[in-house]
Amino acid sequence: MGAGRDSHSPSIGEGRGGGAPEQAPPPRCPFCDSRDAQVISLFGTQVMTMQVKCRACGSYYEASKY
Repeated sequence: MGAGRDSHSPSIGEGRGGGAPEQAPPPRCPFCDSRDAQVISLFGTQVMTMQVKCRACGSYYEASKY
């Protein structure tokens, strides 16, 4: 066999989900229903929450990461 790649092996970034992870849309503000939010901290009062600030109304709130 030659020095070529095995035709059954995917190259980096193709197949098997090698691309960039898909991001979820930002959480809606519970006060003004806007999606224009800034993540302040990836950790809130619980492991599964993050702290977020709404850019539209200026409110701080916690949103679920999952």
